Amino acid sequence: DKVFAFNNKCPHLGLSLKRGEITASDDRHGICVVCPYHRSKFSLEEEGKCKVWSESVLGIKGTEVIGESISGFIAPMAKSVNPEGKKAAPAVTYETKVEDGKVYVNLPPDLSKYAGSRENPIYTDDK
Repeated sequence: DKVFAFNNKCPHLGLSLKRGEITASDDRHGICVVCPYHRSKFSLEEEGKCKVWSESVLGIKGTEVIGESISGFIAPMAKSVNPEGKKAAPAVTYETKVEDGKVYVNLPPDLSKYAGSRENPIYTDDK
């Protein structure tokens, strides 16, 4: 099994992806995290690539046309994760590895303080 790690912020709106759905591998776009606010899909298998741009606004079906038309000023709102303000910016993903039942996430230096130590695993399945 593959383990994925990604930044919790949507690169389009800067809102949390914490409640985002993770699609199954049999989804036509593969394994993705789906933004709960505008339904963009970010591939966890392809370094966060934006596979679908704004299927809806705030989860309301039929609003994808609105999402498309307002993308020019919404994307720049997430400067911390999308400094260039690109419409279909990718989600930020992190390299992971599993060794002896322990999951290691390669965080950039500015986030490594949250891991305690770059040598320690983020998660272990020890009982």
